[in-house]
Amino acid sequence: ANDMYIAAKTLAGMVGKDRIKVGCVYPPLSSIRDVSLKIAAAIAKNGFEGGKTDKKVDAGEIKKLMYKAGL
Repeated sequence: ANDMYIAAKTLAGMVGKDRIKVGCVYPPLSSIRDVSLKIAAAIAKNGFEGGKTDKKVDAGEIKKLMYKAGL
């Protein structure tokens, strides 16, 4: 599958029913780090499973590489 599709599907799956009921189409901004991590992990998994890379990367490895403000 296309990376943009994977990202969109992952993002959509993170919008709670309570937020959808009030017209929100995105998860709260306060969860941006978790959302970003899940999208990155889904795209990495897709790349590995699709043969785009031979390196399997999990969410834990990605989290270690994420920018941390104030450090």
